[in-house]
Amino acid sequence: MTKMAKRYYFDIEAPGGLIQDEEGVEAFSEEQALRDARSVVLEMIDQLDEVGLSSDSILAVRDETGAMVGRIAFRGLQDRVKNSSSSELSRRRKSIN
Repeated sequence: MTKMAKRYYFDIEAPGGLIQDEEGVEAFSEEQALRDARSVVLEMIDQLDEVGLSSDSILAVRDETGAMVGRIAFRGLQDRVKNSSSSELSRRRKSIN
């Protein structure tokens, strides 16, 4: 039996309010959706000021029924990135995917 992809939504909970993802992404599991969400946070960390977010923002992952799957704090990943060398960061980004 083939496993069907489900739709997951990445909402941003920012100090200024909620930015709700209306489009979503497809993933075959909650684990894959959370890995994808971590990748999104890692890509956004260097651009927080440019996109009007702060390190206090959280990426909330919900499934197609609206159930919360997980939450990823920007600050938690930002602190790890600051403490990592650039080669280690590159390795981490590859391992997340």
